[in-house]
Amino acid sequence: MPEKPDIRFVLPDRKQPVDASSNLWNKPLPMDRKAAPEATDSPVTYGDYFTFARNFIEANHFKTLINAVSFISGKQVTIPDISKIRIILAKHGAFYHPAKIEISLSDFAVELVLNTAISRAGKDCIEREFSVLKRLTQKYHFDFLPQVFDEIIFPEIPDSRLYAFMGEWFNGFSEFHLSIDPSDGKQKIIVWDADRGDFYLPSEKEIDVYTQTAKIMTSCYDVTSFEQIFPWHHAAGDFILKYDTDRIFLRLITIRQYAPMFHIDDQDLSTLPDAAMLFLLNLSIRTRLDRLDGIGDMAWADNVAVKGTVKGFLSALFQKSIPDFTSLSFEETFKTYLEKITRDDLDNFFRMLIDSYHPDAPEIPLIMSNIDNHINTLYTELKDVI
Repeated sequence: MPEKPDIRFVLPDRKQPVDASSNLWNKPLPMDRKAAPEATDSPVTYGDYFTFARNFIEANHFKTLINAVSFISGKQVTIPDISKIRIILAKHGAFYHPAKIEISLSDFAVELVLNTAISRAGKDCIEREFSVLKRLTQKYHFDFLPQVFDEIIFPEIPDSRLYAFMGEWFNGFSEFHLSIDPSDGKQKIIVWDADRGDFYLPSEKEIDVYTQTAKIMTSCYDVTSFEQIFPWHHAAGDFILKYDTDRIFLRLITIRQYAPMFHIDDQDLSTLPDAAMLFLLNLSIRTRLDRLDGIGDMAWADNVAVKGTVKGFLSALFQKSIPDFTSLSFEETFKTYLEKITRDDLDNFFRMLIDSYHPDAPEIPLIMSNIDNHINTLYTELKDVI
């Protein structure tokens, strides 16, 4: 067996490997999936990208890769155990250009992701994201968050730097977005499944997407410190989905920031229900926002998103334990809080929330044109659970 595994570079279509003799090797890498390749001014070429990925993998005698494969497989792996490695450029994102790393061993295979930052936006957040993911996976041990492994930074490109960290690849999961089905003109959720082909999710399954989105975000919400994952965007592909044997499974693959969205002076336990309600209101808006097919016009999900959001939020919230809160559980206290909430209270909360958004945010006109119906729908859903 060779001392080093065979490493090949592959494009998303997987038709043939890419190497230094390929026409594409010296062409600039698109900076995001909306950019036409010929219009990009990226200083990074496909060759730069793949060379960087190989250097990352081989660094320190494959240390990060070996640790990751050993952790995920539960077996102690050495370099001679690996026969081949395929580095597959997965997509051109606004923040990262992730590569899927396929590692073949004698009796099993492991898949990892190499999140590589090329854009200014990606470089600005990658070290923070690595730190947050590390912290949250150690704190909560949620299976919907990817494990991450040692971060390495290489100054490989003149006048530029590529940053990257390696993480767990969720096999069988795909990006999804709101889309208009041309067969009937209705807005639905389309799943970009590279193996099965793109397909529209059955309408009765859409509520599960929003329920799990809300449950994941609320599970990561700290009810006493108000720390939460924000910002996040369906349009950016932050969540991925697997539809298997009539069931929906969701995973969150990126966290740009984890901090309190609101700072309340002189915090005491009585502020916890108000803070949780503000979290829910913001969550109820974010779950509805997307871009058609990921890159098109801003889109607003149907009312089923509100029902799913409330369901997922309460399911996760009521699992939280708050020592010395009151003689009642937080679940009982929050239900009592909901009983007292009026339609006008929600309206005031929402106005305060919208005022906290950047006035030039592209989603503001869409939110404001739907806000009254949204508040009515949310109010009805909340009263139904009491």
